[in-house]
Amino acid sequence: MSACLLLLHGSEVYDIDRNKASYIAQGEKLGEETQCFDNDFSEAYAYVNAPTFLSFVKRAIVTIDNLDVFKSDLLQEYVKEAREKTAAGFIMLVYPQSIDAKKMKALLELEKEGGFQLLPCEKTKDMKLLEERIRELLAEENVTFHTDAVKELICRLDYLNNSDTSLVTFRNYIYQLKYIANESEVTLQHVVENVPDLREGNQFVLARLIANKKTDAIALEIDKLLRTDGVDVFTILGSLFREYRMAYKFNKGFDIKEIKDKPPYMKPALSGMTVEQLLDGMSVISNCLSSIRTGSMDQDSALKYCIASLSLPEHVE
Repeated sequence: MSACLLLLHGSEVYDIDRNKASYIAQGEKLGEETQCFDNDFSEAYAYVNAPTFLSFVKRAIVTIDNLDVFKSDLLQEYVKEAREKTAAGFIMLVYPQSIDAKKMKALLELEKEGGFQLLPCEKTKDMKLLEERIRELLAEENVTFHTDAVKELICRLDYLNNSDTSLVTFRNYIYQLKYIANESEVTLQHVVENVPDLREGNQFVLARLIANKKTDAIALEIDKLLRTDGVDVFTILGSLFREYRMAYKFNKGFDIKEIKDKPPYMKPALSGMTVEQLLDGMSVISNCLSSIRTGSMDQDSALKYCIASLSLPEHVE
C-alpha cells in the first residue's frame, strides 16, 4: 500500500463495499487487525497507535458523512507521519458520496504531497462499461439472461439517471430473478413482471392514478392533460383504452412483445385489476367514445362520466 491514509469515496456502493472487503482481506493476509469506526477519526488514530503485545500493525476504517475531518489538526498530523513513514498503522476513510470539484481539487493537492491516496468509486456514465459490469455480476451468480432481458433490466433500473440505483441494486435483482426463473434462462417476461420501472414518465399517469384510487389527483391530472398541446378528450380516452387493453392482454398471459412491439416494456399500470374489471373498463370507455361521436353526450360530460365510472371501488381489487 503506497499511503497510510486512504479516502474511499463515490456514489457506487458496490465498489465501495468491494474495496473495503479487499482492504480488510489484505490486512488479514499480513496478520494485521482491522477495526471499524463511525465518524470518529480520533478513536481510529488512538486505535492504530495503541501499543500491542506483538507490535502488530493495525488498520482502521472510518465511515464519515462529511469531509470536515480534513480540517482537523489530528488528521494533518497523521498525514505528516505518513509522509515521514512514521505512522503506526493504516486508516481508510469511507465517504460514500460524490465530491464537488472545489473540494476534490484540494484533496488532489493533498494527495500530490504524499502519505494520502484517493480511491474513487463513482458510478460509471459509460453504458458499454455498465453492460460489462452487469455481465460480470451474471457470471458471479452463474445465471444466464436473454439479451433482451439484460437490456430491459438496465433500462428499468435507470442506472445513469436514478441516484438510488447502484450495482448492488442490479446484483439483488439478478439474484432474485435467478430463482424466479428456477435457475433456467431469465427472459424479458421475467424482468417485466418482477422488476419495477424506475424511469420517469413511462406510464400514462392517469391510468396509474385510477389503479391506485387517487381520486383527488385524477381531476388535477386531467386538467394538466387538457392544457397540453395536441391533447383533447379523444386523446385521453384513447390512451386510457390502450392502457386497459394492454393490462387485459397482460393478465391473460400474452407475451410482453405481443402487448407492446418495442421498448420500453413494462408491467401495465392497471394489471392489478381482474380480467372482468378490465373488460368492464374497456366497455365504459368505448361507450363514452361512441356517445361523443353520435352526439348523445358532449366531450366534457363523456369524460366526467367515464372517469367517475372507472374510479368506482369495484373497478379495482
